[in-house]
Amino acid sequence: MQARELVVTVSPHFSIPEKYTQYLQNRLVQLGYDLHKPETLSQVIRELSQKFLLRQLSLDYWADSKYRAAYLSYFQVLNYLRARAVLSEASRQNFLVSAKKISDWGCGLGAASWAILDHEAESLNLVDAVDSSDSALGELKKFFEFLNVNVEISKKNLGQIRECQSDTLILSYVLNEVASWPEIPDHVQRLIIIEPSTHQASRALLKWREEILTRGWYAWAPCVHQGPCPVYTQSPRDWCHHRINWNKPEWFVELEKHLPMRNDTLTMSYLLIARQPPPERHRFLARVIGDEQEERGKSRQQICRGERREFLSWLHRDQVSPYLERGDLIKLRDFEEKKNEVRISSTSGFDLIDD
Repeated sequence: MQARELVVTVSPHFSIPEKYTQYLQNRLVQLGYDLHKPETLSQVIRELSQKFLLRQLSLDYWADSKYRAAYLSYFQVLNYLRARAVLSEASRQNFLVSAKKISDWGCGLGAASWAILDHEAESLNLVDAVDSSDSALGELKKFFEFLNVNVEISKKNLGQIRECQSDTLILSYVLNEVASWPEIPDHVQRLIIIEPSTHQASRALLKWREEILTRGWYAWAPCVHQGPCPVYTQSPRDWCHHRINWNKPEWFVELEKHLPMRNDTLTMSYLLIARQPPPERHRFLARVIGDEQEERGKSRQQICRGERREFLSWLHRDQVSPYLERGDLIKLRDFEEKKNEVRISSTSGFDLIDD
């Protein structure tokens, strides 16, 4: 049998920096727990997870040391990696080149702040971490002190967002918790929005995208166009979410052995939105937004390049195996349109955009 023609995407694997692991271990010991004693730690993680599901927590649950330990060792780690992946895409798109000040608004324990401090662009400085919880801000201050960095911390709620002084605003896992989305101050030039990958949260984010683009804003990522989102407008079931790979440290592997949850990959919904349009090249690219689906005689994978709901497809008889990952950017070259499919017969039908 003839071997299939392959184009294998090397998807980035994100990791937890060693200095962050050191902080976690030092801090957990102070809170009465230990990364290397997963049985005890897993019990409070399970308890906190259940309370999240049942919505039984107050806004300041971090005041309880066991919940703080549970959040730091599990949810904080996963949300840091999600934020790191979104910032990586922002870097890829030169989204933050002109940023002068960045605010992590509604920061909680600061997962997005951790990601910003780990960003490869040394010129970026997080100048403001904002939350309404004294307990959360107190914990974040300990982290900044551990790293010996000087970051301004402010106690404000989402209703005070018009007081934001930065030109770039990060809202990470904030908007899904409010009934109405805030008005963005006129001087804010860029928004980084990270939300859960659930159907409800993601479609709410897509609806908000439709609204804010009518006010003169532009989508940079994951979108490659400025028209109505076909995932939102042409299907009541679809939602747009991203998936990343990550390298689990050994202590996390051991921790998961005592948990019912597995996180071999991580998902999130996100948007990069700016008042300035993205580079012109965006108009000629497509983004892979779905997993490969094998059907009778062919395979297909959802892509986004405009206002139509489309799938990249290939026939099995053509011996093609693109193996594209969610989030990949491609430039289509040689293809045939079949209803809602963009069909290729070889891997020369597209170019994979690495930069």
